[in-house]
Amino acid sequence: MANNVVYPPHKSSLNLDANIVMLIAYLGGSLLGFIPILCYVSFAVPIVLFFIEKASPYVKFHAAQAITLQIFSAVVSIVFSILSSILTGCVNMSPSASLVLVGLIGILGVISTIVSLVILVFEIICLVKS
Repeated sequence: MANNVVYPPHKSSLNLDANIVMLIAYLGGSLLGFIPILCYVSFAVPIVLFFIEKASPYVKFHAAQAITLQIFSAVVSIVFSILSSILTGCVNMSPSASLVLVGLIGILGVISTIVSLVILVFEIICLVKS
C-alpha cells in the first residue's frame, strides 16, 4: 500500500519557504560575484541571511555553506587580480618580453573565468541538493 503523505513545506523564520531563502543565499551571492566591484563582497548576502535566520538550522547550514563558497570565490578573484596586475606592471617595465607576458595575462583571464564558472556550477549543485 502506497503511503501518500503530503508534508508541508519547511518554513524559515523570515515567513518564507526555506527553499526560497536558500535560493537567495546561493544565487544572490553568485550573481553579485559577476559584477566587477561587488564580487569582493558577494559573501554579504548569505552572511545577512545567516544572522537574520533564527529558527531553521537547515537554512543556517546552507547559508554557512554559501558563505564558504562566496569567500572562496572572492579570494580566488583577488588572487587572479593581483597576478594580473603584477604581469601588467612587468609588461610596462620590460617591452622585450611583453608579447609573452600579454599571452600570460590572457591565459590568466581565461583560467579566472573557468574557475568562476566552476564555482557557479558548484553553487547550482548545492542549491539543487538543498
